[in-house]
Amino acid sequence: MASLDELKTLLEGALKRVDTLEAEVTSLRAENSKLRERVSELENELGEEQRKGKRQAAPFRRRQRKPKNEHKPSGRKAGHDPARKMEPPKVDNTVHTPLGSCCPGCGGCLSDRSEHIHHVIDIPPVVPVVTRHITESATCLGCGQRWNSQPAELPSFAAGAAGVMFGHRAAALATQLRTQLGAPLRKIAAYFTQVFGLPISHGGILGLLKRVNNALEPTQTHLVEQLRTASRVCADETGWRMANESAWAWVFTNSDTTCYVVDKGRGHGVVLSLLGPDFDGVLQSDCFLAYLPLPYKKAKCLAHILKALKELEALQSGDDAEFSKDSIALLKQAIGLERQREKTPPEIYRILCRHLEKRLDQLLAREFTDSKNLKLAKRLRRYRNEWLVFLYNEDVEPTNNLAERQIRPFVLQRKISAGNRSEWGAALHARIMSVFSTAAQRGVNFVDVLVRALTEPQLAHL
Repeated sequence: MASLDELKTLLEGALKRVDTLEAEVTSLRAENSKLRERVSELENELGEEQRKGKRQAAPFRRRQRKPKNEHKPSGRKAGHDPARKMEPPKVDNTVHTPLGSCCPGCGGCLSDRSEHIHHVIDIPPVVPVVTRHITESATCLGCGQRWNSQPAELPSFAAGAAGVMFGHRAAALATQLRTQLGAPLRKIAAYFTQVFGLPISHGGILGLLKRVNNALEPTQTHLVEQLRTASRVCADETGWRMANESAWAWVFTNSDTTCYVVDKGRGHGVVLSLLGPDFDGVLQSDCFLAYLPLPYKKAKCLAHILKALKELEALQSGDDAEFSKDSIALLKQAIGLERQREKTPPEIYRILCRHLEKRLDQLLAREFTDSKNLKLAKRLRRYRNEWLVFLYNEDVEPTNNLAERQIRPFVLQRKISAGNRSEWGAALHARIMSVFSTAAQRGVNFVDVLVRALTEPQLAHL
């Protein structure tokens, strides 16, 4: 039988255990309460997003109106230089409108007359210009080949019933309306008829786009060659529809060149076919697995992983949140260091880079019990050598935002047209969009590029 002292010791131990359990229960209840509040917030946000998707009017409207005291005043900001239209350097017509000798109101005499000058800039009435081309053809007595004279402004050698055709500038303008404004073919045809007096069907507009597409083949080939020799290429992809089947729209871009590809595949073969096996630059992308087997030097986008870490941090508390917090802090410090590269002495910069590399290795060497932390840690470990490439290569940026911006026109077009009805239509759209985006990046007039390509289709014009 146990003695009184032993029973007392057992009782004290039991009381301490009870106190410990009560403290744990109190902590778990507090944590459970926080999690319930967070779940409630997320449920409310999810319900609101679902309701927004079902709204027929203004589904993307602002949730709450800004108070009037937060509205920005119209006009230029204080201290900003005023912007005015410059007086036209050339005046085509002058119209003088006299006031008359009597008051328009009461008929009394007028005095203190003065003149005021106004300039009205307007678009003149558009009258189509019709050019009759007379060409010649002859047969060579030596080789038997039939030859035609070839004016650069003539789109086709067709004669007879097919001898009336639209010129290069009409084709270029139709392409711009389709590419830059996303206008449907029928609306472009109506615009040509109403504004220019050029009656044309939507099938005729499609014929003009095909002509432009064929003329741009050397230009597109040249753009692909430039990407293959670039020091950095950013890639991204988004869902697409082609011939009523699932497909993908890909973008490959850098600071001055962009190429689009529409393909039914989302594998690494699409990237390999465009950049080629000998690409020696850095391929920057998100963590999509299709990029993993490619034999290139690669860099990963920090924006994607930071977003995932922030979402994880919002769902965690206590020790489980330490990994996401430390990872976010480290990656943000790396971005800040890269921005201070020019102001930091080279030796100090190298030391700071090594310090960040060491901290990243220590972070990934931790043992994780939380499954969500383990999942993100695996992603960070898989691409360990691709996260901080931007610290050492000045051509590489911390994020893949350039590709995200350049794929945006396809996302907007998808909302309008839902994709392409045929494979050749998808190839046409990708080629023309490639030239359009590249021209915008280089500050070149898109219509001028198209006119030159139609005039000299055997040459690259970017």
